Amino acid sequence: MRKANISSIEFSDIQPNPPYNKVDEAANIAKKEKCDVIIGIGGGSTIDTAKAVAVVLGGGGSSWDYVQRTDHDVKKPNKATLPIIAIPTTAGTGSETTLYAVLTNPDIKEKSTIISPMIFPKVALIDPELTVGATLAGVAISHGGTTLPHALGQAVGGYYNAPHGGTIAASYVAVMEYSFISNQTKFAKIAEIMDPSVITLPLRVRAEKTVTLIEQFLKDINLNIKFSDYGVKKADLPRLFESVLKGYKQDVEAHPRVATKEEIANIYYKCL
Repeated sequence: MRKANISSIEFSDIQPNPPYNKVDEAANIAKKEKCDVIIGIGGGSTIDTAKAVAVVLGGGGSSWDYVQRTDHDVKKPNKATLPIIAIPTTAGTGSETTLYAVLTNPDIKEKSTIISPMIFPKVALIDPELTVGATLAGVAISHGGTTLPHALGQAVGGYYNAPHGGTIAASYVAVMEYSFISNQTKFAKIAEIMDPSVITLPLRVRAEKTVTLIEQFLKDINLNIKFSDYGVKKADLPRLFESVLKGYKQDVEAHPRVATKEEIANIYYKCL
């Protein structure tokens, strides 16, 4: 950029699970400097911050005004949203190809998401050797969306500032156990891919086998963790249930088996 005589301002105070007030701080700086393009260089938190800054510069207000929740009127990103260039340096979130930006509200200890096609990056500069798994994941969730594990994990991430991937891993076995009955053919296919030797087993047995296969996989990659490892206590669970239904109702409803509040509670208890 310097060689091309393009001026820039750097904001490097990026935090994991980006707090909305930190986004607003960056947006104020960008507004003062009259920025017209936002570039996110780094991991998912950096790119999500860039997206949210672009939204605030285009529509004003606070970044939290734009998150998808049932307890406030959601402000929609408009066509004045600044163009975003995403340069992922870690493999993980696929944020460079999604229409999502996940923010944390440290005042209420909850996470919620800006969802808008206005925040698809105009350009993503990708080193495929490092990031092709994350990029394909981003494409997949933009088409299919996210479901119950994300809803459960995001609530824990918001309240305990726990890592997103870890909170999903902590809930995944219990969610699979709850879900496999909803589409036995598809779950059986997962088992066949992970362990071809199960192909001769009855359909239901193959579908249920995904639970133990996923559990073993998480052990193999040292992600055999529980929500309690992030400090979750039984006394805090009612707050988490409410957070799921306020901030991630869309993920609950997109799940193959739509969970009631009581079923969500039971899954949380199993994951402690």
